[in-house]
This record gives sequence, structure tokens and C-alpha cells, in this order.
Amino acid sequence: MEGQVFRFYLLFLGISLLSCESKYHRIENSIKHLSISEPEIAILKWRIVGPFVDTAHASTFLSFSTPLEPLSSKRIGAGIEDTLYTHRKGHIVDFDELYGSTEKQVAYALSVIKAREQGEVAFLIGTTDDVRLWVNDKLCLATSALPEPKKTRFIKKIYLEKGDNFVVVEIANTDRGKWGFNMDVATIDHVRYNALEPNYYNSCLNPTIALNDSLHIHVSNPEFIPVTKPCLLEIYDLDEKLVLRNRIQLDKEANVCLEKLTQGVYKYNLYTDLDTLHGVFSYGSIDQLYNRNELIKKCQGDSIRLRVMVPYMKRLDHLLKVTQARNRINHDLSKKIAFCLYRIRKIDHEADIGEDDIRKTTGLQLRTFRSAIDSADDYYQLYIPEKSKHEPDVGMPLVVMVPYVTNRHEFYYGSIVANTPRNEYIASFAEQHGMAVVWPSSRIYTRYNMTPIVTKAIEETLADVFKFYNIDRQNIFFYGNCSGGLFALSAVIQKPELCSAIALEGPDFVPAYFANGGYDPSIIANDIFGLTDNLADKPMMILHSKYDAKAPVQLSAMLIDSLKKKGQRVKYDDLRDASKKSATKKMMAESQAMRKVFDFFHLQLKAKERPLKLKRFVSYAVYRDTVYGVLIKEKISSGKASFEYSISDNVLKMETHNIRSFCMDTKGLDIPDIRELRVVLNGRALKPIDMVIRNDLWEATMPVPRRQSKGTGYENYIPLNAIFKQHFAVVRPESADTVVDSILHAIRSVWRDEYFKDIRIIDEAEIQRALDANTNLIYIDNAGLDCIPDSIASAMGLSYDGDAIGFKGKSYNANNISYAFVSDNKTEGPRSLTIGTTSNMISREFLQEIIQRGWLPFMVWNNRSGHSLIDVNYRY
Repeated sequence: MEGQVFRFYLLFLGISLLSCESKYHRIENSIKHLSISEPEIAILKWRIVGPFVDTAHASTFLSFSTPLEPLSSKRIGAGIEDTLYTHRKGHIVDFDELYGSTEKQVAYALSVIKAREQGEVAFLIGTTDDVRLWVNDKLCLATSALPEPKKTRFIKKIYLEKGDNFVVVEIANTDRGKWGFNMDVATIDHVRYNALEPNYYNSCLNPTIALNDSLHIHVSNPEFIPVTKPCLLEIYDLDEKLVLRNRIQLDKEANVCLEKLTQGVYKYNLYTDLDTLHGVFSYGSIDQLYNRNELIKKCQGDSIRLRVMVPYMKRLDHLLKVTQARNRINHDLSKKIAFCLYRIRKIDHEADIGEDDIRKTTGLQLRTFRSAIDSADDYYQLYIPEKSKHEPDVGMPLVVMVPYVTNRHEFYYGSIVANTPRNEYIASFAEQHGMAVVWPSSRIYTRYNMTPIVTKAIEETLADVFKFYNIDRQNIFFYGNCSGGLFALSAVIQKPELCSAIALEGPDFVPAYFANGGYDPSIIANDIFGLTDNLADKPMMILHSKYDAKAPVQLSAMLIDSLKKKGQRVKYDDLRDASKKSATKKMMAESQAMRKVFDFFHLQLKAKERPLKLKRFVSYAVYRDTVYGVLIKEKISSGKASFEYSISDNVLKMETHNIRSFCMDTKGLDIPDIRELRVVLNGRALKPIDMVIRNDLWEATMPVPRRQSKGTGYENYIPLNAIFKQHFAVVRPESADTVVDSILHAIRSVWRDEYFKDIRIIDEAEIQRALDANTNLIYIDNAGLDCIPDSIASAMGLSYDGDAIGFKGKSYNANNISYAFVSDNKTEGPRSLTIGTTSNMISREFLQEIIQRGWLPFMVWNNRSGHSLIDVNYRY
């Protein structure tokens, strides 16, 4: 009965279209341009009929409808609408927009797809609802609802006739959630090349196998991973020895007997008609394959074995805990457990047989190192292509996946490691291009942290990778999505020498947008719109849809304009105008975006090198910036500084602005021996007396006299955030009261938020020992403005009484302020800073300013508004 109804339904559509050719063209979608250059075309024009309570109601209505009735949006029948609907590319056919929020109702979408020639294409369908699809009176898809809308939720190979092809889609809303769908038509190669099929590379259904059970093998969709011939399965043990070879037929799935295998862990290769799929599995009891206490005992005296094994042990402990809490093990958990078991047993086995260095391995892996940021263990994920085994002397390009703002989960069970399907296709793309991939830890990305600690964390991770693998330092690429795009660009602006090309997807530049001349104090050194000079030789790709609801595309356009005006290379991809509500709900297959990124990086490998004679950078930084091996040691005054150099005919020419002294790492810059070059600085040839050379480091000081304020002996003071080079300690007074204790608590809290470690707090009795250890001291005082020395007040031009503080002709209320001042004028050795308040509270924004931006000679903040009143960068 149901088939008869739908044949009538299609007949109804056909008569309607034939009776009025002009109406027919209104729902025609041509795919004649479908090709290699345009492999995906959105089906935008539809006739929508509904809503019906259920399919039976729909059948009753359609059987009595008038086929020749003109298409219109007017209401016809008992609450049924017949609507011509054209939706935007990259969006959904939105039934909520048509009918409002409804529950358990059905709608029908009818369309015509006009093909230039007959043949097979791929239908890409995205929805969260129950769907049935008919093409030319043939039921091609019937599937149940799945959570989360996704552009490529269902992919089906469809045979289209030349000319008109009639399409009917039934969409049943199963609850009060989002009701709609989208459909694109793509080439078969497009699906395969971009791994659009969900779990494309997943071929094992039971990665943790009980003893005497079978291995269940399948492919996600035989239509796109063809298995017309018997597939070859090869299984290898920890010695890479082939232990089982089998020919299997994979029309659906196959069970492979493992009775010849002993209990252990194994990897396999599955060879299909066109693809080779890989995986690992465990065979036997997990408790017997993994005994944590025995492994730790075995690692005693073998620090390398323990160091390499620990990340997998921590991750496995977490996964087993989750399994126990759920009282079951699903496929995803099983797959992750098998991966950890394989790596742990592999490391243990290689250490037992005396491998040269168990830290040098291929494939996807977890790594750890000791971070200098907080003297704690940090983690990262790494993929090393298998082909590197055969070319150990060839440097591998490296892609750095800069993380985005996330939660504070430990890395070994956070979202980056846990996203197994994503890591699979990224690893596959990397393997095809012979690239390594590193995912740094996200522990410092719990908010938009734009201090140099972000760049430092990336540098530390790269340094650890360089220790063990032959990486091509001339081909290191940065990729970042959303806030990760902001962090990636910030890091490259601070340290352009870190990478050679950049790709950003939907970068969220809002925190870095200096609107109306204002700025975020934490990123004053990272003005990404003003410092594009630093990116002069960095090819860039920006993927960003105008329908990105989180990250404004206008800011990406500003960056692109800034780059192009300076003649820099930038490629823009609009992601087919895909809508994006969040990272998990974007109407663009993420694997497709990642394929674009890897192809872009691959093009940079093939591009001919363009020697860049001129290198330049600018900086607003109060930090000591190192860019292209140039270190600004001291500025002349506050504000923007710039440095530009070029080498031609054995002459090194440099132009500086607002720089008093600097040094250059000539080795890192690939500059010949500086002694063999003529050096011209700001139009003046330098003499040997002007240059100090230590190994490969060349230092120069501008021939400019130091400025001094009349009547003072203070030298120009450069504040710096010394978290990486020096130590701080806060002094707790012997007579600390509740106000001082609250200030100490606030400092500890802000410091912890910023650096994920506790600041050191000492008692007054420990001051001398701290000074002997070259420790910078922070003193706390709540005695009001009276604690500010008269010498500092005089030098600053300050005047104050009990109720007000005066500075440069302005008067500020002193009843509720925070303040800080540098207690001495030392340029070497430890310094001291005093932080105080005139009330029983202190501005948190004020503490963040000190910690993020660095020590300034004198600062006054309003506690209530959190705004700076007096901010002196230099004293003379």
C-alpha cells in the first residue's frame, strides 16, 4: 500500500511539473557543472508539503489533492502548506522556520535534479530526524534519527539518469529538537578523497577481543570503500612478524577466527579494492594484558621506559574507570583502550629486547616532557608517518595543531586526545603527504590567554619533538581553529621563525580587536592587525564562512586586507558559506576543511623558494621580543618599535625605530660571519667598537645618549614579564592583617589562573635568603599612600593628601584605589615591587595587569571600576 501511495505521489509531482513548465523550472536544480573543479553542488530549490501528523495522514491528503493546483505558499487543506522553498547554500531546509516548533510530525521535500549525463553520484544528507529518500520512484535510503545535525550524516551512492531525476525526501521529526535537513550532490572521488564517510578509516568492530572470540571486520560503506573482490587481512605481532593472513569477503562484515594467536596485542592491515585500512586490537583479558603495579615495578631503574609509558598508563586508567562507571564498553571506548594497550605492550617489549631508543617510534602516540613554565609534566599528541622509517635522513614537514580554549581536563583524557575519528583522518592525510603532526597541550587555553606563555608552551613542545625526530625546520606549519586560530597567529607574530606557513579556520579575533583605540592589556604585545609585517614571508590560508555565528568574518577580512596591502600572500576559502553555530554543529564536513589545510601546506612544499632579502618586524611589546633572531633589549620610549634588515652585496643594512639596544643571533638567521659583512645601522656604518660579538650573538647599542630627568639619578627602566627567566616571591608581613591576607589570596588566585601554578610566598625572615638567590620580591602594604617613599613621589611628580592623589595636573580620589611601585632603580639583580591599597579590597584587574603585562614603575587603579588612573611606563 505504501509503495502504491508513493508511486501516486511521484505521479502527482510529475503531472504538476508537466502541466506548467514555468513552475517546473522553479524547483529544478542543475548539476551539469559537477566535476573535479566543482565536486559538490548544493540542492537548494524544493517544494515542501506539510506538516502531516504521520505518514498515513499524508497519504490520505495526497490522494485527494489537486495535481494541477499552482504551487504557492498559501495554506490549503486542513493545516497543510504547499510551499516553494529556496534555502541558502551551506544551511538547512528549516521546517521550524516554516511550521514552528512541532513534535512528531512529517514533511515532504520534492525536487528535480537535472544531470548532464547518466552515472553515479553521492548524495550527502544532513539531519537529526528519521529520513526516507526516493529517487525516480526507488527507495534509496531509510534511516533513523541520530543526535547532532551534521552535513554528511548520511552518504549514499545514487544512480542518476541523464536529464530530469525526481527526488522525494520524507523527514519525520521525532522530538521537539531541530527539524530540517540539507542535501548536496557530490562526485564519488570527492567523498573518498575527503574521507567524508563517518568513521571512514574504522574497520574493526571489536578492538578489545575476549580470548577465543573472533575479530569482526567491516568497512563503513562498501559503496565508497569498494570490496568487490575478497579483501586481504594481515595481522602482525609486536616484532612486526606476520602471524595471520586471511582472504575475507566484506560485502557486509566478516568474522575472523583468532584461535592460532596467543593472548596479546596486534596490529593489522586490511587491503580492499582501492584502500588500505589499519588498526590495532587486543586479544585476551584486559586485566592480564595490563597490570599497572607490575609495570611500575618493572620500570624501576629504567626512567626512559617509565617516561614513555606513563601517558598511556594514565589514559588507560581513565578509560577503564569510565568503563567501570558505565558498567559497559562501547565501540569508541574499546578502540581507545586497545590503542593504549598496544602502545604500552609495544614500549615494554621494545625496552626488553634492547631497542636503540624506544622514544623514536612511528604512528599516533602520546608524549610527555618536563615544562619549564611551571616545572610540571606537560603532554602532547604526535603522529609520525610510517614512511619515515624508509627515509630516516629526510626531514619531515611538521603541522602544529594549535589548540583552542577548552576545559581544564588533563591532556591525556581531554577532548583533543579523545577525538579518535578526527585524529584518524588527520593522520591519514598526514601520511599521504609524509607530514608529521603535533597536538600541543591545551592546559593553558582555558580562556583567551594571550600572554607569551602560550607561545612558550608551543616552543617547548616543538623542542621536545626536535630531540627525537628529523624535522624539516624550513617547513613547519601552524593550524588553528576558532580561538586556536587566534593563538596560532599570535604565536607566529611573536616568533615568526617558528613556522613557514599558516592556515586558520574560523579564527576568533574578537579578543584581539583594538576597537575605538582601546586594547586588552594582556595582548598589547600582540596586535595582530598592526603587526602583519611579521608575517611578510608566511603564506597564509584563511577558511571562514560569513555565517559563522561565533567568530566574526569581518575581522578575518580586516586581517586579509592588512596582509594584501603589504603584498603578502593570503588565500581565502569561504567554506561554501556553511553555517556554524559551534564547532560540533557546522554545516561543513570537518574532514573536508582539514583536507584543504593539508593540501595547502603540501603546495608550500612544492613551491619554489623565494629568497626574502628584506625582513622586518614591529612591536608594541613591553616584553623582550625575539623575532627572526633579533632581541630587543631596550627601547628608547614607550610605544611601537620596529626593526628592518636586508643583506645585499656583503652589506647588512638595518633600520630601527625606538630601539636603544638589541642583539642578533646570526646563526639562526643564516647570516655569514658578521666579521665579513659591512654593517650599516640607520644609515651609519658601524665600527668594530660599536659591536660586541660573543660566539654567534652580535650585540649593538644605538649611539643615543640616555635620557635623565633633572634632579634624579634614575636610569631608563624597562619593565618585563620575567616568568620564564626570573623568580618572584611575595613577602608575607609578620603583622599581616585580614586586608593583607585578602591581597595575598587575590594574588595567589590570579597567578594560579594565569600560569596554573602557585606563586611562591615567603615570610619576612626569608627575605635575605631570597635576595641572595636573585629572587624578585613583592611586598604587600595597606598603609595607604603614606607607604610611597617621598623620593619616588618627587621623581614621578606626584602629590597627595589623605583624600586625593595628583599627577600631571589631574586629581584622583584616593579613597578606594590599588597601587604599585618599583622600590628601587636597579637594572641588574633582583628588583622589588610594592603592592598596596587604600581600602580593604584590591582590584583583580589591577593584579592581572601586573601579572600579564609586567612590572611598571608606578601604577594606580580604581578598585571599583577596575580602570587604570596612572600608568607610568618609564621613570628617569
